[in-house]
Amino acid sequence: METKFAVRARPPAFNSRYRFLRCRRASFSTFLLVLVFTHLLAAQQPPTIPRTDPGAMATLTGTVKDPAGYLIPHAQITLTAVPTATSGSSAAMVTTSDDAGVFRLAGLAVGSYSLLVQATGFALIQQNLVVTEPRGEGHAQRIDVTLPIPTAEMQVSVGDEGDDTAPEHNGSAIVLRPADLNILSDDPDTMKQQLEAIAGPSTDGAHFYIDGFEGTRLPPKSDIREIRINSNLYSAQYDTPGQARIEIFTKPGAGTLHGGLWGNYSNSILNAQDPIATQPAYSHSQLGGYLSGPLGKHLASNANFSRNMYSDSSFVKATVLDGLNVVALTQAIPNKRTQIYFDPRIDFQGPFHTAISLRYIVSHEAQAVGGVGGLVLASEAYRLDNTSQTMQMLATKSFGAKTVNELRFQYTRTRNNEFAASTAPTINVQGAFNGGGAPGGTTRDNQDTYELQDYFSHVFKKSFLRAGGRLRILRDASDATSGFNGAYTFATIGAYQLTLQGIAQGLTPAQIRASGGGASLFSLSVGTPKAKVSRVDGAVYVEDDWKVTPKFTASIGLRVESQTVISDHFDVAPRISLAYAVGPKGKPARFTLRAGSGIFYQRFSTGSQLRIARGNGVVQQQYQVENPDFYPLIPSPAALGASVPPAITQMDPNLRAPYSVFSGLGIDHPFGKVANLSVNYTNTHLVHAFEMRNINAPMPGSGVRPYGGTNAIYEYGSEGLSNQQSLRINSSYRKGPISFYTYYSLSFNDSNTNGGFPSNSYDQHVDYGRAANDIRHQMYAYLNADLPFKIHTSTNAVLRSGAPFNITVGQDLNGDTQYNDRPTYATDLTRASVVTTRWGVFDTQPIAGQKTIPINLGTAPASLQVDQRLSRSFNFGPKLPDAPKAAGAKTPAKPVPVRRRYSFDAYVYAVNVLNHANYTNPSGVLIPVQAGQRSTFGIPTADQGARALLFGGFFSF
Repeated sequence: METKFAVRARPPAFNSRYRFLRCRRASFSTFLLVLVFTHLLAAQQPPTIPRTDPGAMATLTGTVKDPAGYLIPHAQITLTAVPTATSGSSAAMVTTSDDAGVFRLAGLAVGSYSLLVQATGFALIQQNLVVTEPRGEGHAQRIDVTLPIPTAEMQVSVGDEGDDTAPEHNGSAIVLRPADLNILSDDPDTMKQQLEAIAGPSTDGAHFYIDGFEGTRLPPKSDIREIRINSNLYSAQYDTPGQARIEIFTKPGAGTLHGGLWGNYSNSILNAQDPIATQPAYSHSQLGGYLSGPLGKHLASNANFSRNMYSDSSFVKATVLDGLNVVALTQAIPNKRTQIYFDPRIDFQGPFHTAISLRYIVSHEAQAVGGVGGLVLASEAYRLDNTSQTMQMLATKSFGAKTVNELRFQYTRTRNNEFAASTAPTINVQGAFNGGGAPGGTTRDNQDTYELQDYFSHVFKKSFLRAGGRLRILRDASDATSGFNGAYTFATIGAYQLTLQGIAQGLTPAQIRASGGGASLFSLSVGTPKAKVSRVDGAVYVEDDWKVTPKFTASIGLRVESQTVISDHFDVAPRISLAYAVGPKGKPARFTLRAGSGIFYQRFSTGSQLRIARGNGVVQQQYQVENPDFYPLIPSPAALGASVPPAITQMDPNLRAPYSVFSGLGIDHPFGKVANLSVNYTNTHLVHAFEMRNINAPMPGSGVRPYGGTNAIYEYGSEGLSNQQSLRINSSYRKGPISFYTYYSLSFNDSNTNGGFPSNSYDQHVDYGRAANDIRHQMYAYLNADLPFKIHTSTNAVLRSGAPFNITVGQDLNGDTQYNDRPTYATDLTRASVVTTRWGVFDTQPIAGQKTIPINLGTAPASLQVDQRLSRSFNFGPKLPDAPKAAGAKTPAKPVPVRRRYSFDAYVYAVNVLNHANYTNPSGVLIPVQAGQRSTFGIPTADQGARALLFGGFFSF
């Protein structure tokens, strides 16, 4: 039998049909003061037990169980009579459940009581009950209590009636518990992609929160207790919308010793051949486990570890020169990766409903060949070595069942290192290949993040009030030689070929350029490789979920944010959501109507700060030479400094924090208690999006540079915008051994920036069109089911329409040093610059009167991914006691399976079981071909893997 140990208490669900509400935290100083005050107050009021006629004395008995129905021994039961106008306060009667989870309280007076049940490893639960007169001698009134598993967010429920109009129970919300996790891969990277698919498309991608802190490194699946997706879309507690917000909660320590060991293995012998290139032999293995148990009466621990070893390939599909001949290169580059994860924690259950959790997480990743694939050749590879360490402290205090505060602190120390395999100059041939040395050079990046969260909550009769704040400090110290090796850019593979041919023939640089050869740009960075930046951001919020009527809930919140670095220090973000249940009074709702809107801000990253710190022209100097005639030589910095002014990177002094207005409408329709259908429409309007532009680029028409000279001035601005509309239809079914969930999403996302440079530094409007993440159609489905012979099956499938990609000419046509200019629609088909594609006939050398093609005109192939898992569980060892039956419960029609002490799950997991080739986007650069032929730029550069089988097992006790 397994009794889990928790450090985060959770008050009871007074009304399961309404909802669980998140409880939050107050300041730690307030927590200490209130703790002392309540203790002294209790000491000054010696209570008395009310007594009545002994003949009217009653007995209360019952059981304490966990959510799975297993008995919980040694749970503490506290029964306190509710004070009346005549009786005053009452003493509490305290007992504990026995080894079978059964408790008994005798000699009770008839009347109202408050029952508090708590057990190590579970959230406390408190509820009111009425003890009635005994019906006869020996009769005992019975109550069965189920203690919930605690969460990082303590939850309570409000009210005693009404329909489920909770904001976190919107139609797109999903909760995955341990029984549902079979649909996910054991590989953290693959699991992350699957969760992003379940969450669906959003404007700025998915956001992961692990135990309340935002992060990207996921814990092993064996350490996950619950996953919530798209919960409470407009909550003021978060700085991101609930759409595509993925919250992961890990397991606490347990009150009894238990653990497990798991692993899987895959080998290329059993897998399908990749359609891109012939792969060398490869394998993949994972090994992990956990151990949890008590360290004393009030202490428990839990530790998880995992090791993933990959021996696979990176695929290159490029156009290169073999000697002086242009050839297609398709190659699989062997690549080995290792990931190690270790996560011990200690949980302490203190007095007065106080709980403290201390946790340490360390993860390490090493990769032999990084940065290779697509157009990037093996010569640009770098060795990767990353280590992340996290220390967490969580302190929780609950004051009865209605008031809770929680203090969280996290320190994360991340050390990312990249070591270039070659220091030769980088060679970028637009649309063909990226070769030479690694452009990033050798990088050592040290990040330290401190985060403090302090939240408070209180439950009123018809409302739930939450308030709190967050303070975050980030420090980034970097030592990087990016660009120190120099880089040449060639507009086409033909220009690169003519350059090498001219050098071999002894031609002068002028002759090479006259023949159509020569590089388009040379860049070199010199100076100090070290830079250090920091950022502080904070936020406070208050929010109230008000149950106006049993069928109508209004959630109103306000969040205020601020950050250093930029001049925008006061960002106000109001939030509101409404839900109304339509149906006859006293009956379940036929429909639930939902609406909401809120403002959400984004923060300026430390990575952008580092770029500004280095690019100010003093710490580092970046020299750029257009149409250089000294290839393949690297001129000295002194020679460049005497003739070329360095490029400057800076921030717009009026830079503002981007914010999005996220709004939506939805309708939910239940089908009894087993199925649900919902339709949701959302609109996201993002303004002041970050972008960069060369504010000293030649002005159209005149060619004059506004700031003089010939150097580029790259400036971070906030003039970008985007608009996304999405219609999502969700359906779910859960009954007995079958659970099913699916959705279809139709999205339209237009934008004038992708966070980078516009094609026209003086008119960003010309880039307004399909956004890079405009996935028009997406369907997702998962299925869990029990098959004959005790076999369990899980299916996870996602189908996406092709993503857009930008079609460019691979040249800098306007002198802004950016190679993102688009062709025009051809008007003279006899010109040599005309290229025929499946999207039209384009001219790569635009002339007056021609219209520039829209941004992201191309569309990549659609993708289909279906993963399948088959498993069989074997139970053995000593028999565990059956879960108790409630009074009056009917005997089940089928015999209850016998529970054993040990279990072993054997499974096979098929990745991409249909062996569908899912290609990545092409580069989008037009490659000139012979007259009459169609351009081949639309051929994808790589894929995401063929079908692979993993065989694994999980032993637990």
